[in-house]
Amino acid sequence: PIYAPPPRPETGGFPDRAQIAAGALEDQDLELLWVDDVADAFFCEVEGSGVVVMEDGSEVAVEYAGQNGHRYYPIGRALIRDGEATSDEMSMQFIRRWLEEHPDRAQELMNRNPSYVFFQLGEPGRGAIGAFDEPLTPLRSMAVDRRHVPLGVPLWIDIEAPGELDGRMRRMVFAQDVGGAVKGRVRGDLYW
Repeated sequence: PIYAPPPRPETGGFPDRAQIAAGALEDQDLELLWVDDVADAFFCEVEGSGVVVMEDGSEVAVEYAGQNGHRYYPIGRALIRDGEATSDEMSMQFIRRWLEEHPDRAQELMNRNPSYVFFQLGEPGRGAIGAFDEPLTPLRSMAVDRRHVPLGVPLWIDIEAPGELDGRMRRMVFAQDVGGAVKGRVRGDLYW
């Protein structure tokens, strides 16, 4: 299921990922829709938004609507610590492949990240929505850590970018979003 945010508990906090996977949000009428791939649902959370293609070919946008308050833990780091991968091998593609090749261990790995993202239905065709509740612009919108970079400021990036002229991308971008894994002064997530 892709869940809408539950009501705030009177005591304690929201359940963590393992509790949600075990059914903590069932029978609360919070399911926005169901997807057929647990890895797709997980990566939708990582990205903070997504598009779900329905059986009839129609598309439904889902947008970030909140988080359960638990700290994000990168499951790629867990795979490296467990000896399943090296840091050079690690990528979203590696994680996706690992989840597909180990369906019996996939939920256990994802549960190591207690953070869980809730969604709301979005406007079809609107695109990914940033922290200003406006669509992000490909290759111009950057997610930042608000503790170090104020939202709205322009930033100059100079990064390695295979396929670009001379293998680098140099451009002005704007701090228009945040992310659970974007931590630190020189961390950013460029909306591609």
